[in-house]
Amino acid sequence: MSTETAKTNGKVRFLHRCETLRQQAGLSIAKLAQKASVDRGTVAKIERHQGVMGDKVGSVFGALNEAHKGALVFEIEVTESPTPKKSRKR
Repeated sequence: MSTETAKTNGKVRFLHRCETLRQQAGLSIAKLAQKASVDRGTVAKIERHQGVMGDKVGSVFGALNEAHKGALVFEIEVTESPTPKKSRKR
């Protein structure tokens, strides 16, 4: 994760595909929370599409990205809006 994207403190962020990405990585909520150094309630809140402080979302994203071997893009997965970004057609 770049320094720019890691500086998410003070803003509420959303990680819309958290549950899907977690399941694809074969992680339980507890295991993801442990890898991200957050409590299970934070991961559950993110998966319910509720906003969480950016530093915690950044930690969860980092753990998911590690589990996905660096294939995730912060700017695509994390938003400041409760509405997910529309995916581009390829």
